[in-house]
Amino acid sequence: APRFEPSLEPYRSHGENVFVLTDDVPREQWSMVVWPMDSATSKSLFLPLEAAAIICDADTLSMSDARIIERPEDEDGILFSYKGVLRPTRGRPANSDELSAIENFLQVPMVAEEVAALAGELSANANTDAQKIAAVEQFFHDNFQYQLGIRIPRNVDRLSYFLTERPPAHCEYFASAAAILLRLMGVPTRYVTGFVISERSTIDGMWVARRKDSHAWVEAYDPAQGGWVTVEATPSEGVPHRDEQAGTWSQLLEAGRQIAIQVQQFVMGGGIWRFLYRLVPYLLLGLVAWLFLRAWNRYRFWRVQVPKDSDSLDESLQRLRRERKRMDRYLRRRGFRRPAEETVLQFADRLERDAELEERRSAASWYRRYSRLRYSMVPLNAELVREMQTARQALTHSRSSRPDSTDSR
Repeated sequence: APRFEPSLEPYRSHGENVFVLTDDVPREQWSMVVWPMDSATSKSLFLPLEAAAIICDADTLSMSDARIIERPEDEDGILFSYKGVLRPTRGRPANSDELSAIENFLQVPMVAEEVAALAGELSANANTDAQKIAAVEQFFHDNFQYQLGIRIPRNVDRLSYFLTERPPAHCEYFASAAAILLRLMGVPTRYVTGFVISERSTIDGMWVARRKDSHAWVEAYDPAQGGWVTVEATPSEGVPHRDEQAGTWSQLLEAGRQIAIQVQQFVMGGGIWRFLYRLVPYLLLGLVAWLFLRAWNRYRFWRVQVPKDSDSLDESLQRLRRERKRMDRYLRRRGFRRPAEETVLQFADRLERDAELEERRSAASWYRRYSRLRYSMVPLNAELVREMQTARQALTHSRSSRPDSTDSR
């Protein structure tokens, strides 16, 4: 387990605590604010490799020998944000503490002969650390596939089996194996876990890291490239990427929760007026959305044409619904069930595509006509309902009058 020591002390700058991670903070810099949303991970401070400093309200931070940075636990369970000061260039120079301990990043356990031989083979034509890193990445990308979970026989060397048999595996195996191979080649490395961020909220523009975005990779020290650089050995299909944007309502809930965390933080920090000032754009956005929805609902209401004989409409509508339920029961007995979340038109499309249903076109046509009568502006009357009833009876009776092909086998 990593050993933590309260080794980072801040200096005050513009009323904020600044914790420096490198020997110097660049004049040209970027910044990013991290808002933890999960108390299970809020103690650890996640930042990119290019982070040169951390700005937060903690009086001290603990850093392990593996450079895992943690803040003291808050007794009230409040999720506090923190800001990272980033270098604008790729990678990060090693600080004096890392350089003095660079040999620690070259240590390797006892490895099988096949592993050492593979390291020699991959580095045979590599003259620089950058070429060695590229050779290792290419080896895994060309010869392995990603899979969550791995099967390794008992009583075998796991690293040797993984590199020689090349079974599909997940990111932890690729990162661990790459770190060992590079150390055998003389390149200082360290194993890293964190998140790959690829999703951005369309509500507030914030980047979102979810648990499914967790990942493992390697950082290697290459002086020719300016210091520590990222090594990605996992095949591309195993690197978290944006495959599906969260729904609008989910994003609204997340934005609301983030605002609630801001409220907690600013109130606890005495910045309630500053928070209210920042809340104004969200209040205006919510007001505009409310006015739009109200206007849209009024527009839809005005478009509805209600017949003068409303009692007749209600009775015809109830009869039409009964016909649809009878059709549903008939198809349910045939093995075609419509779930609650599936619309009538979606059900009709699914029926028409199903080759096992002989009368699929007739059934799909019936449901589409039902949808037109039920939701269009055409006034509903008893004659239209009788036509739907006749069409349903013709469809169901024609089926029952024929011998069942399934029973005749």
